[in-house]
Amino acid sequence: MFNKKLFWIVVIPVFFLFLGFLGVKLVNSPNHHTAAEDGKKEEEAKKELPIGNKKQKDIEKAAVELTANPDNNKISSFDKDISTNADELLEKMLDNLSLDMKDVKNGREQFKDNEICIEWEVRIRRKIGDSLSKEQERLMRENHLTALYIKDQSDLNYLENPEISHEEYKENLSSVFKWHQATYKEILSPEEYKRVFEVSMDETDSIIDSMIGAGPEIEITNPETTMDDVYDIVPAEKIERITMLLKERQLGARSINEAVNSGEMSVEEAGEAWAGFYGDYENEVKELLEPEEYELIFGLSEKTRE
Repeated sequence: MFNKKLFWIVVIPVFFLFLGFLGVKLVNSPNHHTAAEDGKKEEEAKKELPIGNKKQKDIEKAAVELTANPDNNKISSFDKDISTNADELLEKMLDNLSLDMKDVKNGREQFKDNEICIEWEVRIRRKIGDSLSKEQERLMRENHLTALYIKDQSDLNYLENPEISHEEYKENLSSVFKWHQATYKEILSPEEYKRVFEVSMDETDSIIDSMIGAGPEIEITNPETTMDDVYDIVPAEKIERITMLLKERQLGARSINEAVNSGEMSVEEAGEAWAGFYGDYENEVKELLEPEEYELIFGLSEKTRE
């Protein structure tokens, strides 16, 4: 069953490129606003938001350069009563990916104009904008972009390295999630944090663990099948091969996306290229699996799969 708390803790802030939109509930509290009031505050926040967005002209006009103090790679804490392991998590993630803060500061720039990233900042302004300082806004923006970049590099590292297992990948994702949340715990008060994420600070790690642990190793489209069912029926070497095929497909999707963003490929050409990648993946999986194995994973009969 879907846990709506996951949406604001993880999906929008960090994993929008991977998980997509799921839904959210409004907070039922003395600070709760009506939908009309929230809509008005959202429009006001969009006009003031200091980042560019190519798809939103009113935001694009307000674009400013993301800045950071090059001599300070630590995360400032506004609530001295809150102690997190943010610095330790960040150091571990950078070490695993062979990155330093200079790489991060250069790499995260590519996410400044992302539409969903900006919608997240709009939400923060709508929920707690009246109480935020400019320094808090700056730190949250930088940490958010840093999380997106590290997540992207973690994805690429997993896809390009056959020796990295899915379990290792999930551990890396968990570190990204928890670091991202730790930075908000240091920057926001407990009350502000709960208004933004709709859960308390001490709930987030367990929610993240629950979500990451449920992630399947391969793509399963049969709603009645779990990963444990697949392990029981499908030989391990076949699962490993499907995992490698999925990595190849995802790498192909990344290359197509980069080509579209750089103008080297049109949307129509991208659609054709993606259809080719997906067709190759489907054909190899069909050849690899027995009919009952294929139906277990994809929910399609032998007749349908031809």
